[in-house]
This record gives sequence, structure tokens and C-alpha cells, in this order.
Amino acid sequence: MPFFVLANSPNEAKWLSQREKEIVAGILATDAAESGHSTHRFVDGLKDMRAWLLGIIDFAILLCIYAISFWMSTFIRNAGLQDTYPFQ
Repeated sequence: MPFFVLANSPNEAKWLSQREKEIVAGILATDAAESGHSTHRFVDGLKDMRAWLLGIIDFAILLCIYAISFWMSTFIRNAGLQDTYPFQ
């Protein structure tokens, strides 16, 4: 969905009922009050171990996919398939 179609606040969301708008606005107000005025810095992201763990997991998944796709032809040949189109 393009960004210019999205509503800027729950009150502008046409797809929400009035009760749903109140619920979302209340949750957002509570969240803003609990967090206070905080800033986020790039260094804070580098210090967060959850970000490093997510990066390691993502790297491991991509490495496994690359290894499987790279060696798949060898796996198929070792399984006994000699011709690429056996049903002629």
C-alpha cells in the first residue's frame, strides 16, 4: 500500500470504527507516557545483543540457503539422476 494512502493518525483511519479509534489512541497515549521523551541512536542498536542475535540468525539462514543451492546439482547427480529431462 503506498504511503500516501495510509492515515497519519487513528482518527483519520476510515477503516476503523469509532470504538477502535479510541482504543488505538489510548494505547498510543499510554505508550508515549511510559516512554517519556527518548531518543534512539545508532550506537544503541550496536550495543543491543538482540540485534546481533538477529544478524547471526539471518546470516546462518542465508549461508545455508546459499550452500544448498550451490551444491544442489551435486546432490541430484549423486542421487542417481544422470539426465536433466528423464521423461522423453
